Amino acid sequence: MNSAAFDPGSDRFGLWLILAIIAICTGVEISFLAADYGVLNIPRLRQTAYDNGAFRPQLLQNWRPNYPAQPWLMFLTYGFLHGGPLHMAVNMATLWSLGHIVVDRIGGRGLALLYVGSLLGGAVAYGLLSESLRLMVGASGALFGLAGAMVVWLWLDRDLHEGNLRQMWRLLIYLIVINLVMYWALDGQLAWQTHLGGFLIGCVSGYLLDAPERPHEDPPTTPRPDRLTYIIGDIHGCLRALEALLSKIDTHRQGRPADLVFVGDYVDRGPDSAAVLNRLMALDNEPYVTCLMGNHDLMMLRFLQNPDQRAAGWIGAGGQDTLFSFGLTTAPQGPNAAARHQMVAENLRKAMPPNLEAWLAARPLWWQSGDVIVVHALTQPDKPMSAQSDEVLLWARPTRNQTPRSDGTWVIHGHTIVAEPRITPGHIAIDTGAYRGRPLTAVVLGNGPPEFLQVTSTVEIAAQTG
Repeated sequence: MNSAAFDPGSDRFGLWLILAIIAICTGVEISFLAADYGVLNIPRLRQTAYDNGAFRPQLLQNWRPNYPAQPWLMFLTYGFLHGGPLHMAVNMATLWSLGHIVVDRIGGRGLALLYVGSLLGGAVAYGLLSESLRLMVGASGALFGLAGAMVVWLWLDRDLHEGNLRQMWRLLIYLIVINLVMYWALDGQLAWQTHLGGFLIGCVSGYLLDAPERPHEDPPTTPRPDRLTYIIGDIHGCLRALEALLSKIDTHRQGRPADLVFVGDYVDRGPDSAAVLNRLMALDNEPYVTCLMGNHDLMMLRFLQNPDQRAAGWIGAGGQDTLFSFGLTTAPQGPNAAARHQMVAENLRKAMPPNLEAWLAARPLWWQSGDVIVVHALTQPDKPMSAQSDEVLLWARPTRNQTPRSDGTWVIHGHTIVAEPRITPGHIAIDTGAYRGRPLTAVVLGNGPPEFLQVTSTVEIAAQTG
């Protein structure tokens, strides 16, 4: 058996912990139901468990406990009992959903500490703030703790999203709304104090358990591709910026042999996706040029293959700009939405040059030269490139605690917009948001320290050295 499953800091331990909590809570509730319906000949099993394991405020007021440790154990045991199968099912589904996010961020040990701490915090808040003597059960305190940690992490990661805190505010509003709805639905019998206590402890714990970024002034080594290499960030239909940057690269390399790599996302959001695709398909005939796949390029291909299922996702993410660049509209005539989407896909295929769809579908997901790996989004740092998940290569976002690859290679990527080209240990991010009127960036490697060339559609920007 793999010992990593029992390493408290590992992601696998976190998964087993989530499954164990779900199994315990589910098993307890099934036992209660079996006793309620006479399958188990244990009368009053549910009530007996509540009497001995629920949080009972009376025990904080010198009431006699059923056993000596009850006033202490109830601060934890209440979280494994529920008010019925629906209550349990909703909580366990929430744990499964949020638990994976927590484990990805702080590992299995972090999940255990956060879960237990939030359970305790929820119980303490209920004991201090509630005037009711009703017993309290359920894992909601711990779950609101996980949500509290996520709120803090969204705040800590705000620089990764250019200070955009919409996700954090959406989560906070959702938590407030769900409490109000539940309070109304339960006619005021909601243990909101438990939710509040778990949430506050989760916020504090999430901050403390989230290891800070390792301080660094310079990358540990200089990336060393096999030869001079220019890597260009997300273009998103910005033809003028692309042409200007290609011209600047040509001047910079001074006739020296060099590789030219594009990280993907050639289409959507900008005005000239069709022209960008045509330019890159022609350029890709050169042996020194590599055009990788981006997630927006994949969304366009998926739309062509399955228009009715993929139309909303692609068109809403900027696909309408790509259609406009081919001289098409998103709303042709048709008897229904499915027929209209099918017609848009057929018209797009007719407008595309021969072989363009096949060329785009054949784009590789990664490229390597020396100790440099280029992908669209990110890699799984502990896995060889041959074992990478397509989902990670195309869609993953960096976290505050992003770690270098275990094999010592550098990862050059786009996908996540940064205000300036960013060098962190083992990573260089070069998507600087060209479609927003900001620079299109290329990083130069194999010529000493990383150097950045940047242009906008109208203004050339001086070279920078990382």
